[in-house]
Amino acid sequence: ESVLADANFPACSCGQRVLRQDGVGIAPLLDGILQLMPLDQYADRPVALEQVTVRDTQPESWKTFAALLNKHQPAATTMMMEHTAFRERIQNAYCVVITGENSFQSNILLHKGIIR
Repeated sequence: ESVLADANFPACSCGQRVLRQDGVGIAPLLDGILQLMPLDQYADRPVALEQVTVRDTQPESWKTFAALLNKHQPAATTMMMEHTAFRERIQNAYCVVITGENSFQSNILLHKGIIR
């Protein structure tokens, strides 16, 4: 699993491997990744997003993520995860990519599939 994280995400406290893509939003990275990396077709939900709290609104970026997923891998389903559960799952991710994304709570976790 890999995580594409917004600029506010505290990756160094969560991820084993932290990569930086400063100045690049999540959408262009996600678009490129989904062209080359299939998501796990055997996973129940190979994509996860962190649920927003009651006081926060759904990030606009989620609509873009959904459109990119539909474009490249329409069979992939997305899971909404509670904040603490999402952070715990990231602890075991292969890497966390910190981006220049400024849309709050735009973190997305991808479960890689088999490259044929």
